Amino acid sequence: MTHKDHFLTLDGFRGIAAILVVLRHTTAYFGDNPFFSSYLAVDLFFLLSGAVVARSYEQRLKTDMNLPRFMWIRLLRLYPLYFLGICIGILAVLTGLSAFQGKLPIAAMAGLLMLPALYSSLLFPLNGPAWSLSSEMIANFIYGWKVRRLNDRALAALMLTCLAGMILFVAMSSQHSLDAGFHRRTYHVSLLRVGFSFAAGVLLYRWLVRVNHRAVLGNGRAGLAIIAVTLTLMASPSAGIVPFYDVVAVCLIFPLLVYAGMRYQPSGSLARICQFLGVISYPIYIVHSPLAELIRHTFPIFASGRQVSEFAPWAGIMFLALLIGIAWVLHYFYDAPVRKVIGERGRAFSASATSGQLK
Repeated sequence: MTHKDHFLTLDGFRGIAAILVVLRHTTAYFGDNPFFSSYLAVDLFFLLSGAVVARSYEQRLKTDMNLPRFMWIRLLRLYPLYFLGICIGILAVLTGLSAFQGKLPIAAMAGLLMLPALYSSLLFPLNGPAWSLSSEMIANFIYGWKVRRLNDRALAALMLTCLAGMILFVAMSSQHSLDAGFHRRTYHVSLLRVGFSFAAGVLLYRWLVRVNHRAVLGNGRAGLAIIAVTLTLMASPSAGIVPFYDVVAVCLIFPLLVYAGMRYQPSGSLARICQFLGVISYPIYIVHSPLAELIRHTFPIFASGRQVSEFAPWAGIMFLALLIGIAWVLHYFYDAPVRKVIGERGRAFSASATSGQLK
């Protein structure tokens, strides 16, 4: 498998998972969230990130790419849309269209710096889902910094340590699930979740390369993998099964499905659907929460005092359709152009600095 290969099936995973997260966070629009296990989408995101980052950067990090360059690339990939999500949250607070009741300057500064607000119960009060991006950047930093020492044995040891921590949390906490990491009291769980799944993603890609498995076109198997991911995230196990289900999904089901997603690639219409899902996945994930909050508090102004929840689930269907359209526009007319301009200026500055040193 070459560096240029693109895992379209994984794009499909990412898009479906992002949409299920939206449904989870917008119960005021839909009336209910029947997909209990959708919080495990974050573990899937971390796993996908580990595999994709290893594919794109591991060899370069071991040869000619230094840590600052790697972190700049990763920050450039994530920050423009992240910045927009935080700004929507700030706008909602400034206009009085938010339930936020903290110190806005501190929350805004922490959020813009991708730092958890450890003084607050909610780590990212202006954009709740941003906690996973902060945790992912920590994983990226450690990976880029120590990649030469992170051999398979070291990654396996990290995974076992994080897995032990997750099992202990699931067993000892009152909720008995992995739906944690976004509050101050469970911040450590976010590090356990990203530590296990990111490392697992890196190991999965290394193994794929080691056995020299090339991507195989197969809509049947790729489609089955996408369906399996969807059903795993939509499951609603009984309370007694949840602890076991979460651990098995994270440490066994998701890795197997991600391996299948790297191995089997779609073609034709399914490939185009997966590509579209990949395009909209990050925008809808990072802006849906503050946007939903803003619209929910604005709605009564234009609906004679009626709440958006009174129009569920049609309000949710309309919001999701609007969000998907906004995500597509943001990708092509904001995120991609902004990253291109900043990337070009960064390269020009680097070239100028290098030229100046040589004189």
